[in-house]
Amino acid sequence: HSALSLSVALRLFIDGLPKAGWLIGWSMVIAFSRLYAGLHYPSDILGGFALAFISNYLVVRIAKVRRLVNFIYGTWETIVGVFLFLRTHRNGRHH
Repeated sequence: HSALSLSVALRLFIDGLPKAGWLIGWSMVIAFSRLYAGLHYPSDILGGFALAFISNYLVVRIAKVRRLVNFIYGTWETIVGVFLFLRTHRNGRHH
């Protein structure tokens, strides 16, 4: 419960949702309620929070790498397209 609620709250916070801070606070309430009810040990909660932070970090990093790869691929496609166009239309003659 704690890992899921914090993970969702962090994702929305990173994406810039205006009231995501409240969701992070709510995930802390959920964590405290799990401890208070005796359903989890503190290490369970801390492990869940660590999992939430690590998974969000990895998602952000993968997204950045993917955008970079898409940019490089798009640039390469443009260069090859221009080269092929110039090759087939050199000196105003179409071959």
